[in-house]
Amino acid sequence: MTYALNAACLGECFSIPCEVVDKHLNSAPFKAISILLYIFRNRLQAINVQDISKALFLNETVVQQALDYWVQNAILTVVQQPGASVLQPVADAAQPIQTQPHYVPQPKPSAQEILQLTANDPDLRYLLANAPTVLGRLLTSSDTSTLVWLYHYAGMSSDIILMVIEFCAAIGKKNMRFIEKQALKWVEKGIDSHEKAENYIKQAMAFSKYEALVQKAFGIYNRSFTPKEKEYIHTWFETFGFDIQMVTAAYERTVDRTGKVSFPYMHSILTSWHQKGYRTPADTQKEAPPPKKNAGNRQASYDLEAFDDLALFNRPSKDRT
Repeated sequence: MTYALNAACLGECFSIPCEVVDKHLNSAPFKAISILLYIFRNRLQAINVQDISKALFLNETVVQQALDYWVQNAILTVVQQPGASVLQPVADAAQPIQTQPHYVPQPKPSAQEILQLTANDPDLRYLLANAPTVLGRLLTSSDTSTLVWLYHYAGMSSDIILMVIEFCAAIGKKNMRFIEKQALKWVEKGIDSHEKAENYIKQAMAFSKYEALVQKAFGIYNRSFTPKEKEYIHTWFETFGFDIQMVTAAYERTVDRTGKVSFPYMHSILTSWHQKGYRTPADTQKEAPPPKKNAGNRQASYDLEAFDDLALFNRPSKDRT
């Protein structure tokens, strides 16, 4: 089967440099071709990042990245006008755009807008057709609006959005609000390819496993870990390379000495063990424990929490009686 242009649609046309197709069709950033087509179509007008963002329902960050690409490849130039920077197609090199990318809140598309957007966009139709299979349920009108918004406004490709949904479903978070937050996190982190997405998912799943192991070992089921606690956990497993047995040993020593769960205290212990090259709980028995606190002295001259800063437990001391 072969195809030809429909002559009836050629009444009003605009030209595109052959260089765009010959050199950039497969290498330009996501949505960059669409953005360039919009600029050439409106080439007689002064166009800025905000105009393109609103017209194409795209995140300004995505627009800015695309414009920087075209400027660097001498397809666009920046024309400075009072109070604004505007864009024009050119044939010579130009300076990079200086506008800082940022998010601008935009309303979710309506049902009528979704129909218009999907009419001639097979990638968007593919996304909406496959999302229910990944989620294991039908999409609500709100779900559909959010996915279309992520595709057009946030500038995410359909396959990357589906990977976000798959990741969220794998960790039991199928709520569209959570999916949206996770998707925007990917945008902020620059996750725009299968390789980047797979690496992120692999790391995130590992972190989730670490947190689950610690939660079970510490018996913490009534709350989530704080960001700082998560940072400690990830350091113990990823940076120090410890297993749950070593973390549990530090936990038990912390509770013995302080009578409570203290993540900073555990971190001091594990940092010391890492520096000393200890790899198993048996290795930690090489160091002598600090002396017991005098039970008859209720007004001790030191605070156990000071161990975090002074690391007194690393110094040789008398054996327990």
